[in-house]
Amino acid sequence: MHNWFKELNAIDVTDHVKEKNGMRYLPWMWAWMKLKELYPLSYQTIYRTANDDLVWRDPKGGHVDTSVTIVWFEDGVRNEHEERTTLPCMDFKNKAYEYDNIDSMVVNKTLQRCLTKCIGKLGLGAYLYVNEDLPEAVTKAEQLIEDISEIATKRAKLSTSAKEKVASLCKKAEKKANPSLDDDLIRGDYKNINNVEILEELKKNLLAVRK
Repeated sequence: MHNWFKELNAIDVTDHVKEKNGMRYLPWMWAWMKLKELYPLSYQTIYRTANDDLVWRDPKGGHVDTSVTIVWFEDGVRNEHEERTTLPCMDFKNKAYEYDNIDSMVVNKTLQRCLTKCIGKLGLGAYLYVNEDLPEAVTKAEQLIEDISEIATKRAKLSTSAKEKVASLCKKAEKKANPSLDDDLIRGDYKNINNVEILEELKKNLLAVRK
């Protein structure tokens, strides 16, 4: 039998991996295009509730339900294999939304993430999901950003010069994390930094700010 998982899992996706808030992921469209390039008859399915809703209600939130079916021919016979999975509707910190706060943008992004995960289960970029359930893999950058937010607020209240120093340090860190970003677009937004080392350095520098 044709080993499509081994073939897809062997593809080097390194140049296409993105990172946000300490998490690595494959852009939905790239993953879908790659799968279709190799298996053009493959298709996706988005499941709906009995009320024809895209979001399934959970006790404290909601989730989407999708699948991706890979299609291939072997000895002239059409073969299919479906990988189906669900994914909670979550914010950028991977915290579940309350059901009533789930809007169309949240649904759209969650569907894309869920479909990409289905493709991962088929083999493409599967290693990205190996440690997804480990809190350390997703919270380090988030925790640093929370710490920095608290420290920056307190230090900025010390004096006018301290406030200026905080702004300068944040801009410097954002530029270091995003060297290709035009200087005019640098606002000192530390939430725009995903690099843990740069965040740790910024935290250290902010702690050193005095009146």
